[in-house]
Amino acid sequence: MTYPRVHRFVGRFMELPRDHVNAYVVELENSVVVVDTTLALSSARALREKAESFGKPVEAALLTHGHPDHYTGLVSFEDVPRF
Repeated sequence: MTYPRVHRFVGRFMELPRDHVNAYVVELENSVVVVDTTLALSSARALREKAESFGKPVEAALLTHGHPDHYTGLVSFEDVPRF
């Protein structure tokens, strides 16, 4: 298997009629990195579950920019370094 592998995660955006918040789990050989953490806390918890489903430690959370739909879910990643 080749790494990195990028897994898309679509989260909820409460004000719109369908889901519009993208986040990603980047799977590395021995760990995973989460890129953006979604807006809805339920989505953030589901994102954390997806990240942990690979059986590798969550190494970090990387935020692409400072909009709430990218950083609100950080509460589900308080135990990892955030960049």
